[in-house]
Amino acid sequence: MKRLLFCLFLLCCGASWAAKPSKADAAENTMGRPWSLRNHFTFTLDPFRLEYAEDNGEWRVCMGETVLLESAGFSITLADGKTVTAAQCGKPSTSYQNITGTLGDGKEYVLQFAEKNGLRVTHRMMTYKTMPFATLRLSVTNTGSQALEVKTLSPATFAPRSLKFWDANQQSRMLDMGLMMGYAVIGQQEGTVVNLFHDSARKAALCLGVLPEGSSPASVRLTHSSSWQGAIEHRYAPAYRLEPGKTLDSDTVWISYGTPEPGRVMEYFFWSFGKQHPVAAKPLPRARWWTLPGNTTLDAIKEEAKAWRAVGLDYVLIPKGWESPPGSLKGATPNFPDDMGDALKKLRGANLLPGIEVDPLADEEGWANPGENAGRARIMERAKTLQRWEPSFIVLEMSTIPDSVLSEFGLTREKANTLGATCFSETISDFPVFPAPMAQPEMKLDPVLNTAALGRHVADQGLSLAPIRLSLQGLPALDDALGAALRLWPGPMELIGPAPATLSRHSGLPPVDMMPIYTGDGAPRLWQRNNSDTQKIFYAGAVLAFPGTSAWGIPSLRMDTTVPLTLWRPADGTSVPAASADSIPAAQSLEGYGIAPACDHPTLMGCTSGLALQLERVTQLVWDESTGILRGTLVGRPEAEGAAVISVPESWKLRSGKINGKRIGFSELAKAAGDRFCIALEKKETEFELAFRRK
Repeated sequence: MKRLLFCLFLLCCGASWAAKPSKADAAENTMGRPWSLRNHFTFTLDPFRLEYAEDNGEWRVCMGETVLLESAGFSITLADGKTVTAAQCGKPSTSYQNITGTLGDGKEYVLQFAEKNGLRVTHRMMTYKTMPFATLRLSVTNTGSQALEVKTLSPATFAPRSLKFWDANQQSRMLDMGLMMGYAVIGQQEGTVVNLFHDSARKAALCLGVLPEGSSPASVRLTHSSSWQGAIEHRYAPAYRLEPGKTLDSDTVWISYGTPEPGRVMEYFFWSFGKQHPVAAKPLPRARWWTLPGNTTLDAIKEEAKAWRAVGLDYVLIPKGWESPPGSLKGATPNFPDDMGDALKKLRGANLLPGIEVDPLADEEGWANPGENAGRARIMERAKTLQRWEPSFIVLEMSTIPDSVLSEFGLTREKANTLGATCFSETISDFPVFPAPMAQPEMKLDPVLNTAALGRHVADQGLSLAPIRLSLQGLPALDDALGAALRLWPGPMELIGPAPATLSRHSGLPPVDMMPIYTGDGAPRLWQRNNSDTQKIFYAGAVLAFPGTSAWGIPSLRMDTTVPLTLWRPADGTSVPAASADSIPAAQSLEGYGIAPACDHPTLMGCTSGLALQLERVTQLVWDESTGILRGTLVGRPEAEGAAVISVPESWKLRSGKINGKRIGFSELAKAAGDRFCIALEKKETEFELAFRRK
């Protein structure tokens, strides 16, 4: 079970704040009256409550007598400039029902507005028995005889002063994320999906979010003048053509109002996002590749290959711009040969693993419609041609298909690209197909750590991450801290060269699974990894402290601190007192530590080298109490020279053992007289079997 899901399970098991709906008494349903005189449902998570009006779908959030968010509404804007709000829709009919959905059991409250001017609007609010948040959706149906063009769909609008409780500085976290071609996109421009307001002094928090679904990106767009105002909205470009009888649905708006701790709010948001997008059957590899800026040449790529291979990066991408004309699958001479299959063959001959970037919708006939069978067949045929070139991977750029063609197809740009990508991935099964990177963090420590942390939260839900793009142009070197931060990003990564003069020793190494520890409002500079043996018992962990980490200690970490723990330095094996939350001083450089429990039997503590003490290599670790035998394997090649460290309690003594099938000699056994035994790492897989006896 994943760390986050386990944490949420524990939280939910102890939950006592199931939302309680009730109707307020009222003489009649008249908009504009005070809430005490309006029919509304109330959902209570003491001392917070969410109130939902029956007469027009407005809602607000309160903490006791304090209003955190005043009446939020909705709106639809058509391409001709007309705007539809609750005021134009009249009085709705009201119903509610029990639901069982991906986010749990609860109730759905439905407001069905009367048909007006060829439109019928439906507003839904969902609350959940064991979750401290609510969700809502807005739907609009074309009941007329002519197609309508929707420019903006806003399931939640916030008028000036509706968020007057929060001042300009009380917006503690924003999250830019989207869903593109089935991948979670971190740092997507114009794609803010979370605005979290937090007042630690008054223990108040309000999170306004949207769970992206990929058809058209919805964003939380808030600005501050005299107060916060704005909307959660879909902006369609081109305008969405809504045919007669068809319905357009918004993405799910996510409202957290009953959890005052920002960290826990974000856990629930990522959990909700993950539940809406189940784990893929075949997770794609966490690939790293390099490329050169557009308008490059085949010769330039071959020339740069040596520097990249020196740090272990063999994957290279032929970027967009190689094809002329677009869709022809012919190389743009003289930069590339006409036969691109031959170009990839030459790169393989130079000991590279080449990929190629293409437009998913372009072909020799123009633009293929991925919403129709004939268009899908054309896209699949193009994918088969690319497959015959034997690339190591394919990257799909956001199509340059014109808005006018998309409008003719009746598709949004995001939907068209997603359908085109599906055609590619269903056709090609023997190598991965990625969307082109859309996020490009600045090559500085804090932006990279923030991006890596968001990616970690998404990856923990089993979701596929879209690549990020990192530019090395003009960067003279990668220091150890920045190189290590890059390895914390759990998804695909594109590095744009040429390679810098000095590359960090971490540059070509694979990513490591570590989770961020938030000790302040800035980027997470403390990271942690926990490992368990095959009996699901915690046996070792690693902590990484980046330059600028504030003082910390074992109580700062995310783990069961009721078990006695030891913090140790891999560099010299010495133990570190870390009983208080600030016993380890602020880090001035990249520092690594190991975590070991106070076991009453021998156990593996980790290795003396490696970003996460090479714990990601450990598998099949088993302790047999009856025989006193500890077995384990470190798979693959070691990240660096060093030794695996075995903790030996005072009551035990090593009597014999084997390392990769070779018996340990008496001289080596004699060295195990202390409380630890070290196994030198070989340049291959290391398998050990150690027999102990009680003294």
